[in-house]
Amino acid sequence: MASRATQLRARLVQRNGLLVGLAALLPMLALAGAFVCVFLDSLRQYRAADEGRLRDTARSLTAAVDARLGTFVEVAQALVRSGLLDDIEDREAFAAAATRIGAGLPGWFVLIGPGPEHLVLTTTLPQRTEQRPGPISDEARAILDKVLAGVFEGRRAMVSDLFVDGVVRREVLTVMVPVGPSTPLGAALSLSFGPELLQNLLSRQDLPEDTFAVIGDGRFRVVAHSRGADGRLVGRQAPAWIVEAMAGRSSAILTGPGMEGAPYIYAIERPSLAPHWTVAVAEPLSVQQASAWQALRWLLAASGALCLGIAATVWALRREAMRDARREAEALRAVRVEVDRLLGGLPAVIFLRRLGPDGTNRLISRRGDIEAVTGWPAATFAEADNFQSVVDLAVAEYDAFFDRVVRDGAGTIEYRMRQPGGGWRTLRARCRLLGQWEDGRSEVVGYILDVSAEREAEARAMVATRLASLGEMAAGLAHEMKQPLQSISLAAELGQMAAARGNAPEVDAEFERIVEQTQRTAQMIDHLRRFARGAEDGAPAQAVPLDEAVEGALLLTRSVLRDVSIEVEVDVGDPSLVVRGQGVLLEQVLSNLLLNARDALAMRPPGAARRIRLAAAYGAKGTVMLSVADTGGGIAPEVMTRLFEPFVTTKGPEKGTGLGLSLCHGLVHGMAGTIEAHNDTEGAVFTITLPAASKEETLSARTKRTAG
Repeated sequence: MASRATQLRARLVQRNGLLVGLAALLPMLALAGAFVCVFLDSLRQYRAADEGRLRDTARSLTAAVDARLGTFVEVAQALVRSGLLDDIEDREAFAAAATRIGAGLPGWFVLIGPGPEHLVLTTTLPQRTEQRPGPISDEARAILDKVLAGVFEGRRAMVSDLFVDGVVRREVLTVMVPVGPSTPLGAALSLSFGPELLQNLLSRQDLPEDTFAVIGDGRFRVVAHSRGADGRLVGRQAPAWIVEAMAGRSSAILTGPGMEGAPYIYAIERPSLAPHWTVAVAEPLSVQQASAWQALRWLLAASGALCLGIAATVWALRREAMRDARREAEALRAVRVEVDRLLGGLPAVIFLRRLGPDGTNRLISRRGDIEAVTGWPAATFAEADNFQSVVDLAVAEYDAFFDRVVRDGAGTIEYRMRQPGGGWRTLRARCRLLGQWEDGRSEVVGYILDVSAEREAEARAMVATRLASLGEMAAGLAHEMKQPLQSISLAAELGQMAAARGNAPEVDAEFERIVEQTQRTAQMIDHLRRFARGAEDGAPAQAVPLDEAVEGALLLTRSVLRDVSIEVEVDVGDPSLVVRGQGVLLEQVLSNLLLNARDALAMRPPGAARRIRLAAAYGAKGTVMLSVADTGGGIAPEVMTRLFEPFVTTKGPEKGTGLGLSLCHGLVHGMAGTIEAHNDTEGAVFTITLPAASKEETLSARTKRTAG
């Protein structure tokens, strides 16, 4: 019994010990489980924090790459908008201007013509006699053709992949922007540079010792590498698994082997200006694993150390984020300084305005050499939204111009600006619609040029051409005026004889004849005086009946046309069609065309038809077309393409200056019209297209003539 009791007590003690042990073990297991959960959660959070830091670094670096590329895009677009490419045929002027602008840039400009050849029109890259362009590879040609296709089809800036240039014979990159759409050639402007510029950008990044950064092009070839300062890694292909993983993705966190085989964790982003490129920041996976074990030791050491570590991590992440923000801000400031420096030397004022649906028109940005363009110190307009206080442009006309730009997509306006010392300066503003939003807001970009010298030269040339025309018509006009003077003299003699006979009715008839011939002579003199004086500068458009303009031109040229037996046919409508323009300017254009036709017909062989026909008809979209056709045999094809350029003439050096048709083009354009030329079966045909007068203006013009 005693032994049995002893056994029972032993069993009871054993059972109680087991229960106590289990009771003690359960909290330990719970504590261990809590530690495991905390560790796993901490490991996940720590890894997420590391990935976030790596992603923030990649985004900051991507912003710096975009800022660097944006500098080149802004410079190229500013050169396009500056007006230096308006006359794309003047390649020497463009090359000189582009060379000055590109002097501070480690790159060169290339102007490329349209496809399919994509010829190089001009370049700012110095060409040495011993330097011979190497053959362009099929790979480089494919890259350039792809970029050019995107520029011409999308009408936007494009960034190329890495390729070997045939001139400098090394690997380069290029930024291309479209030139146009007003330019007939549809050219592209390229700003090329070497990959060392992006290599320098990476070398300035503050990266941890084991972390590296890399920039890759659209084919995942290395453009710049933070560990390849000597350029030895440029052109290397990224691992195939990265190429496959990034297909169709704009950003990613990836883990895998690097070029040397060691495992890395990559944060990859794509720049907005070159969305086919990749910017990657990589950190060894072992670094993150060591950090996780360190976190475990912190947890096991003490909760206080864990809190301290978390605080340190948060502080480090915050400092890194602030450092990234400072780097991004510094990069943006550098872009602004660079753009201001480049645009400050342009002989133009470049501006950006934002138009609201409520009619507001607010200046967003204004850059350029303001004093050189306007004649006023830049400080004068530092607080001013526009130049309205010193220009002769009404507020309503100013607002209407921007409304027209928003409606049509582009527009040009000229106005005069008062100068500080007196006098005026003529400015031209060209604008283009940059973008529109659903809420009705619009952005308009434009530039302002000083065209005073151009306008003065045009005015002098116009006066010279008008005086030259008067000189040609002088002899014929003298002959025309001789006839009414002889009639007056004869009527006076007959009147004296009738008075001597006392025949009062005959005296009155002769006096009426004298008055009639005097009025005819006065009309010719007055018309000649108005033609010599020309139109007033800035005179508004008026309703001009075409028969009056044609009759005025024929009044001045009829005698010189009659001297070479030219038959003139006129059909301007019955009643006459009415256009909007300036009568004196239209008469000058017609007189010039009639004299040119006279010169062509005077060279025709005897017996050949010598005829000029003036005809008018309504055109499309509220216009009137007035044609002047002759039977002079036409214009040579090699001259036709340059007919309206200055100093282009088919006459001998003693007969023509080559300015007549150029000025005619300018006069018609100034009246919001166009002038074109072509050949038909008998000779040349010039077609002038002008806005048609409104019904009210047409009725008023016809009523005035009837009343007169």
